[in-house]
Amino acid sequence: MLTLIGALSFAVIVARRYSGFLIDIGSVDQGTYPSVIATSDPTVTSCPAEAPIMAPSPAPGRGLYILIDRSISYKQDTQWALDTIKHVLGETLSADDRLTASWIGQDSADPNNTFCCEQPVPQIEAPSLPPIPVRPVLEQTLSPNHEASSVEEAQRELNNKFIVARNKEKTQKYNCDMKKRNEDASWKLQSWHSDELSAINAFWQSAEPKFSITRFESFTNIREAIYRAATVLNGDDKRQVRYLILFSDMNETYARGFTGVHPYLSNVTVIVVLRCAQATKCEELKSHWTEEFAQMNAKEIIYIQETYPEEKLIDLLARR
Repeated sequence: MLTLIGALSFAVIVARRYSGFLIDIGSVDQGTYPSVIATSDPTVTSCPAEAPIMAPSPAPGRGLYILIDRSISYKQDTQWALDTIKHVLGETLSADDRLTASWIGQDSADPNNTFCCEQPVPQIEAPSLPPIPVRPVLEQTLSPNHEASSVEEAQRELNNKFIVARNKEKTQKYNCDMKKRNEDASWKLQSWHSDELSAINAFWQSAEPKFSITRFESFTNIREAIYRAATVLNGDDKRQVRYLILFSDMNETYARGFTGVHPYLSNVTVIVVLRCAQATKCEELKSHWTEEFAQMNAKEIIYIQETYPEEKLIDLLARR
């Protein structure tokens, strides 16, 4: 019978000679030759562990309603307002946004005052991604047996080394399969994202020319314009994020008196890009309209008075 030292020495020789294989030395004490019972895969390379890339959940589109004043009192700023909102929309439009733009003027309730676009930005369905590899079941190492002989204990230790090696091999193969799967998934998502951006750009290229002024009007019926906007925004249950953006001096003048309409702006964030000649007048208008919008049940009321409001508008519209 081999001694403990002899058994361990023989195990080392066998491990060196048959590197990459699992050796059965259960009968070495009878002097038989060790047999190969499992092999490692030399093609498996080292791959770091990584989580599976998943398809993103599509963000719900926003309801965007733009009102632009084309009354005589705002004439010097109407083109500025058009240029500003074109820049902002070009930077912020997303898939499935529903964009509508109308004039504030003498008869703001007239449907003909709507000049764009009354339809959603196209949304391309996210691609199906490759299946996620199945995580391997790893083997448990053998526990010590105090009643085992020295040769049996040497066999257990050697088998444990090969169990650890097989587990590492399985894990590396799983990691490499995941890496390949993620590379394929990433390529599909990049292609999908590129197609979606192309669809958004095509939509905006078609819509942008409509943002141009052809005539001005003598009166400013803001309330009727808001009422029409509220009807559109509240009628779209799909889009829970809703913005009403007004470019105006917010100074109402009626051709036929107050019409008595009462807009309801539930869940609508109102952004007023306010331009007026005097600071005190601006403060009076803000106080008046803040009270009006509160009665309309607006979710939030934001005033912008910067000369260059683009950056602030872009930041506000980024909120979901």
